[in-house]
Amino acid sequence: MPTDIQLWLLANHQKKVYELRESQNMKGLLPVSLKPDYDTESLLPALDASRVIKDPDEIDLIRRAIKVSSLAHRTVMHHITSMRSEAEVHALYLDICIAYGADWQAYPPIVASGANASILHYTDNNESLKGKTLLCLDAGCEWGCYSSDITRTFPLVANGWPSKEVAEIYAIVEEMQERSIAMLGPGVRYMDAFYLADRIAMKGLLRLGILRRGSVDEILSAGVSKAFFPHGLGHHMGLDVHDVSAKPILSSCRGEEQSMLDHSEKSLLRPTNEFMAPCRSDAALLEPGMVITVEPGIYFSQYALERVYLPNPEIASFIDEEVLKRYLHIGGVRIEDDILITKHGYENLTLTPKGKEMLDIIRDGAECHHGIEYRFRLDAKR
Repeated sequence: MPTDIQLWLLANHQKKVYELRESQNMKGLLPVSLKPDYDTESLLPALDASRVIKDPDEIDLIRRAIKVSSLAHRTVMHHITSMRSEAEVHALYLDICIAYGADWQAYPPIVASGANASILHYTDNNESLKGKTLLCLDAGCEWGCYSSDITRTFPLVANGWPSKEVAEIYAIVEEMQERSIAMLGPGVRYMDAFYLADRIAMKGLLRLGILRRGSVDEILSAGVSKAFFPHGLGHHMGLDVHDVSAKPILSSCRGEEQSMLDHSEKSLLRPTNEFMAPCRSDAALLEPGMVITVEPGIYFSQYALERVYLPNPEIASFIDEEVLKRYLHIGGVRIEDDILITKHGYENLTLTPKGKEMLDIIRDGAECHHGIEYRFRLDAKR
């Protein structure tokens, strides 16, 4: 009895069959007259390319995921001064997502307090908040299989930033993000936005005295920025939180695309000479319908600094260790939004507050807090 594939080959006289991988082919199962030419190289890139530009229905699903995630982030901010542990924050965030119909997360939430925020993909989420000053919440739910990806870093106290050093680093990261987003639009090379963020970070650290000599160009050429901004600016987002594409938007800077998107602690320890190559001229340009993230950060990983960067004389010569010590307690500051590229520019899809609005929510929450019966008072339309 002929199989469906055999009947299809007979009917269409097909001589080429496209497969994702060689293990899918039917060599040995088809008669000699039907054995086609198997192509296992072309189909996956074509599928990846088909996912880059989102249609209106896909964008609506992403909007819904972002709306629920933003509501969950806002609720955490409102109650953060009453939270006792990373686990409680994690539970509250998930509670809101599930209550509003988002049963699945796009990735394991990162609830990192204090020094844990210097671990880019920290997921233990089990430490006490006692004695900590900051929390980095990186979390996004799915809706209809489409992702969201939002990060906010905020204080654990109601009266604003806990120290001058924290406020200074947050201001630098906020500038990195705002100016990077402002330059996005169709025809823009995303790598240029990354380069801008990198330069802003190094200028900021020079201004604070953490970096003590050299021009920004010299600092970047020496690989110093990798010690404080160890990942790329962002990525495609869609069915996967790090969605696929036929051509990466980050290409050949500080090494290959994968090392740019590797958020593991291992990525902090790669030799710095991997991250000095310039951007290739064939890096992908942004197009209308792409949904990307913009997630700059500045980190103070004591582990990476002591193991890799400070023992390197070329890098250490740029760093003032005495000044650096005043900032180590921060751990890390990251801010992340989800951006839709439009015909005429971009739309920031993220509804989660940041900056002054974020601090106001934390303060207001501390003033009106009466336990954690939040679910009965929450305005679903906010």
